[in-house]
Amino acid sequence: MPVSLPWPVVGSSRSMVQNVSNAIDLRFSLRKPPTALFAFSDELAITASRMLMRAHMTVPEQVSVVGVDDHPMSELHDLTTVRQPIEDLGRCAAQMVLDLLDGRDLTDRDVVLPTQLVLRRSVAPPFSGDGS
Repeated sequence: MPVSLPWPVVGSSRSMVQNVSNAIDLRFSLRKPPTALFAFSDELAITASRMLMRAHMTVPEQVSVVGVDDHPMSELHDLTTVRQPIEDLGRCAAQMVLDLLDGRDLTDRDVVLPTQLVLRRSVAPPFSGDGS
């Protein structure tokens, strides 16, 4: 079921900086802008945080930022992130490819691996804008 959002979803790392910049510009034009940004990678979240700061917005006071992966740089940038088991993801994906190459049917197409929210200093309660 398609979902329509009043702000852009950044979906390609190819033009990552331009996409993030466009999303931040659009955020300023919305009557009720989002109070948080969730990025599909820590690298993208760090880029967004830097661009928000350059736009004179404070992270996390005005905009919370969360990434995914728990990249080593995320701790240095105090980025809240979703840690996922990268090695287990790779191992499962490789096993699926090997099974397909051997002609086996993939019985477990949906694999759920544990994740962990790693709270750091890039999130805060939503900013109201009225000083409260």
